[in-house]
Amino acid sequence: ADITVIHGAPSAPNVDVYVTSPDAELPDQPLLSDIPFNTTSDEISVPAGDYRVRITPGASTTVVYDSGTLTLVDGVEYVAIAADDIDSASLVGLTILTDLESTPFVNVNNTQ
Repeated sequence: ADITVIHGAPSAPNVDVYVTSPDAELPDQPLLSDIPFNTTSDEISVPAGDYRVRITPGASTTVVYDSGTLTLVDGVEYVAIAADDIDSASLVGLTILTDLESTPFVNVNNTQ
């Protein structure tokens, strides 16, 4: 699976993005570090499977967004967009776009 991450939350500070297995503790190093608003990552390739995305303010381990378990399918291209979340206390929400005609986007609830 290929993923591109976009920081699209203008009210959020720079963020760190952690991608782990669903039950893993927050690792010492994020996958993406100190990402400012309006930044698009390079495409990241990961094996198909179950993952968990957590977002923290840059240089912090305080999780402000937790996706819970996400299943990524082999051969699918994903674009994950973190944006302001006006419906919860979290700084950000996550929407994932796919190249699948049957499921072009997925809103991912914050389990935090």
